[in-house]
Amino acid sequence: MAINRSHKRPKEERRSLSLLDNKKVKGKDYEYVEDMLALIICDIVNGLQKSDIMTKLQNQMYEGQRQPYTYKTSEEYYYTAISRIREDREKEVEELRDKLYSQYYSLYADAIKNDNTLVAKQILDSIAKVFAIAPDKKNVDVQISDNKVHISFGFNTEDKEEN
Repeated sequence: MAINRSHKRPKEERRSLSLLDNKKVKGKDYEYVEDMLALIICDIVNGLQKSDIMTKLQNQMYEGQRQPYTYKTSEEYYYTAISRIREDREKEVEELRDKLYSQYYSLYADAIKNDNTLVAKQILDSIAKVFAIAPDKKNVDVQISDNKVHISFGFNTEDKEEN
């Protein structure tokens, strides 16, 4: 399935383009560069190799391309598109992390509300793994006696060894 040209950024999200740092890009030129980057991003996402994209840029094969580009300019366009993809991916990962955390928190609150300590412990273990805040080795210990629940995460194991 091909990716459409939806990578075009609204005016409020415009940012400086690394390939044009030494030039001033305004109005129609900015829109032109944005369109070219959107086409290149589509090709990258659809699996085109760098050499194919460079050839298309150098031979003026992109729709709306005004002129054939030199190797250096083609490479600048390519790497700018790659950096855009990375930035977008990082933003999506952060949003996903926030959403996942809130879902875990909701599950944890339900487990505590229903006095289901085993599920609550499993949720805490999952949070620690997913958010990489716990070592690979499991050190969580749950002890239930009478009306008390003692949960140890193993962070102060040195204190226990000294006693």
